[in-house]
Amino acid sequence: MKLISYKKNGNIKFGAFEEGKIYDLHALDVHIADNMLEFLQGGEEQLQLAMAAMEDGSPTISAEDVELISPVPNPPSVRDAYAFRQHVATARRNRGLEMIPEFDEIPIFYFTNHHAVFGEGYFPVLSRHTEKLDFELECA
Repeated sequence: MKLISYKKNGNIKFGAFEEGKIYDLHALDVHIADNMLEFLQGGEEQLQLAMAAMEDGSPTISAEDVELISPVPNPPSVRDAYAFRQHVATARRNRGLEMIPEFDEIPIFYFTNHHAVFGEGYFPVLSRHTEKLDFELECA
């Protein structure tokens, strides 16, 4: 199961994607949040409801009939980690240094622009200022 947010008929919806089909989870069970942020905040209870709804219900929407958008369309905050542990360990090893325990004890991150989150497809680019783009995916 992949959790998604999508637009259908101009409305932002939340669902689960599986084998080319989308389950409108809230339509299957009104106790399931109708947006990704509330679903995530609901934790394990929401996840269990979603899994049960998918077992009992059938997918209602074809993926071709919707526009996929950012999984969390309007996140209240976005944090980016300093670096992957493996990258830091390799860089330190290349300099003959041991990995520092503080890396695992005190996560280093920074806040980034939560208004610059986009899903699949079009996103604004100032083409006269850009020759190449570097895309990164951050997941937590």
